[in-house]
Amino acid sequence: MHNQLSLAAGIQLLDASIRLDQYAGETPLPLLLQHGGDDKLTSAQATRDMAGRLQGPVTHREWPGLYHEIHNEPEQAAVFAFTLEWMRRVANLK
Repeated sequence: MHNQLSLAAGIQLLDASIRLDQYAGETPLPLLLQHGGDDKLTSAQATRDMAGRLQGPVTHREWPGLYHEIHNEPEQAAVFAFTLEWMRRVANLK
């Protein structure tokens, strides 16, 4: 969590978000995309769209009713359990 950001870091984040928003293609490694469905800071729809554009081992999980910091929500135990189960599944694939 941060309450301030340098101008350079802000510009880099914006540039990276533009590139990610346009990227479509293969992801060679397993990728887990998670997003709070009620996030007011970043776009859950953009994450849904990205998951749809990517090819390869992509898992997308949207958490309805959760906000920006899904790991700090009252439902964090479910978020951690889902993440751990995903990691175990991926490890067994190798």
